[in-house]
Amino acid sequence: MAHQQERFESFLKKEISEFLQRNTWRGEGVFISVTKVVSGERSDNARVLVTIFPEDKAEETFKQIKRMEKETRRFVASRSRRRFIPQIKFVLYGGGKEMELEKLLEKVKNE
Repeated sequence: MAHQQERFESFLKKEISEFLQRNTWRGEGVFISVTKVVSGERSDNARVLVTIFPEDKAEETFKQIKRMEKETRRFVASRSRRRFIPQIKFVLYGGGKEMELEKLLEKVKNE
C-alpha cells in the first residue's frame, strides 16, 4: 500500500506543478516550487507544500495559489484514471534550506 501511495503523491506533485506553471501569474523573478505532497492514508485529503521565492512576494503569490485549489483538483482529475481525487489544500512551506537557496539565487542573479 505504501508504494501505491508514494506513486500517487509523486503523480500529484508532477501534475500540480505543471498546473501552477501554466496558470499562475508570477512576477519577474518569482519562483514557485511544489516541495512535497502529503496525503492521508485514505487519500481523502492532500496537502501540497509550496515554496515561493523571493520571500517578499510569497504572500501575494500564495493568496493567488490558494484561490485555485478547486481548479487544481479538477485539472488533476482530468489527468488521472482514478475515480476519487483527494481535496487539495496548499500550504506555504519554509524549509530549513530556504535561506541558502535564496542566497544562491541572488548570487546567480548578480553574475
